[in-house]
Amino acid sequence: MPPIADITSNPMLQQYAQGAAQAAVMPVADFLAPTVEVGAMQGRYWIHDKRTRFRIPDTVRSLGGPATQILLSRGKGTYDCTPHALDTPVDELELNEDVNSDSVLGLIEERADTVSAIGGLAHEKEVIDTALDSVGAGTDVAFDAATDPVKYLDEVILAVRKSAIWGSNLGIRVLIGAEPWKGIKNHPKVLGRLPSGKRSRGDLQTVRLEDFGQMLIGEPEARTSFMVYDQSEEGAAQPDYEWVLNNVILVFAAVPSPNRFDPSFMKTFRLRGYWMKLGSYTKEDGRGEVVKFDWSSDVQVANSAACTRINPSF
Repeated sequence: MPPIADITSNPMLQQYAQGAAQAAVMPVADFLAPTVEVGAMQGRYWIHDKRTRFRIPDTVRSLGGPATQILLSRGKGTYDCTPHALDTPVDELELNEDVNSDSVLGLIEERADTVSAIGGLAHEKEVIDTALDSVGAGTDVAFDAATDPVKYLDEVILAVRKSAIWGSNLGIRVLIGAEPWKGIKNHPKVLGRLPSGKRSRGDLQTVRLEDFGQMLIGEPEARTSFMVYDQSEEGAAQPDYEWVLNNVILVFAAVPSPNRFDPSFMKTFRLRGYWMKLGSYTKEDGRGEVVKFDWSSDVQVANSAACTRINPSF
């Protein structure tokens, strides 16, 4: 069997690791802070605020005259694709003489899938934590029986769209915590908007996320965060589980194909072609080898005005 270093340098395996990393990006993380691939570890991006207001430029150029210049290099934000890494040991017993190259290849692919999934969870929590830190305490709203969540969110959506200052291709998205979604999907005002008060699935009366998104002005994308984490202290006798997005609704702007300039609320900068790089080294005790997985990313808020936080009660 060839050394594990030869196997991890296999271009096909490297490509597999890249694909596994891309597939493992958690849907909510990419929904809230979509990826912008960049060519360098560090660079500038545009922060949209009152001091850098976007104005539609005059594109007409007179004969012999200069054109209006768009100076993207003046972007005030600086991204730095921070190195991330996870290592996983492969014991010498897993690499004995009876093991062939194909089985080791499958073992490393399995590790790549697992590491990518764990890295994806860490990234999603970072994205949500960054978003909540940037938007502040938010607004408390009681969605009682007399208050229509759809009408309320319609006003919020229009306000976010106006604050983002962009064209019609600006997407508005709605991210709903697990508890608020439970309240919304069972709210009488929302259920009352369904055809004949019910879905066409027998007598089942329910609202799906896509139904709710279509009820809102502009039919924004709507998703729910169901991620849970243990918020207890290290070494605590009992776990303390909580939703990462607890009792919160975020209404925010996101361009479908973001870049360093657009007014999306959040972005994740990633070094192009460096979603996941494989390598290996020998364990310190000599009893096997360690497969290493390296990647880089930087989560940034580009337009804090393009997001509104709502803290609903039912």
